[in-house]
Amino acid sequence: MDSRASTMRDAWVARMVQFGSGPILILALLNIVEFYPTSGARGSWALSCSLLNFVLSASCLSLTFTRWFTRNWRPVVFFLLTALVASDTVLGTLGHEPMLLFLSLILLMIGAASVLPWSTRVQVLFNLVCVAAWTIKSLSAPALDGKEPYRIAGLISAAALSWFSCYARGRFVREHEESERIIRESEGALRQIFDANTDAITLIDFATRRIQDVNEQFVRLSGFRREEVGKTTDGLNLWADP
Repeated sequence: MDSRASTMRDAWVARMVQFGSGPILILALLNIVEFYPTSGARGSWALSCSLLNFVLSASCLSLTFTRWFTRNWRPVVFFLLTALVASDTVLGTLGHEPMLLFLSLILLMIGAASVLPWSTRVQVLFNLVCVAAWTIKSLSAPALDGKEPYRIAGLISAAALSWFSCYARGRFVREHEESERIIRESEGALRQIFDANTDAITLIDFATRRIQDVNEQFVRLSGFRREEVGKTTDGLNLWADP
């Protein structure tokens, strides 16, 4: 991938992270409002985790407006997402909010795979972090409602879907880059043939009669420079008989 395409991709990533940070920020604010009046240990842990989520999402949103973020977005986003998972794990265990953790893990896995153009290896690593978080919660605070197998199946399905989404996007990008490479090579070969021809050749737009391009032999025989030939054939006075 050339530098221009890489810069455009990184700028697009910054916009996508801004788009993804917004809902997390709003959800953290809603959780702060919900848990603030709650007393006791549960409310304290829940409020602390909600405040941390707010700080993390606000920090991520602020960083997206810097050039530094566009150059280092992979480790930064991975660290922030992992920190969110850790915070939600504490919220799900000590704060006794398992469903909030469950939904957060699913949304984070699928959301990251949908908007972040990182490799499938990184996505698999993040999926393992999410599965490990739910495992920690299950061991620390086992569910007693008998629905744990369904939740595990949901997490595995979300992990598989996020992996496939990341894989499909990566394959599409690779095929697109390969197609562009073949086109560039074909254009380069045609250009060499065009310039190596011993006849003077002009490419003319049929509708406007303007000269679009000329080969090297035309430049040598006519005496015109390339920047002078963007006119009609009549304007260049090429022919004794128009």
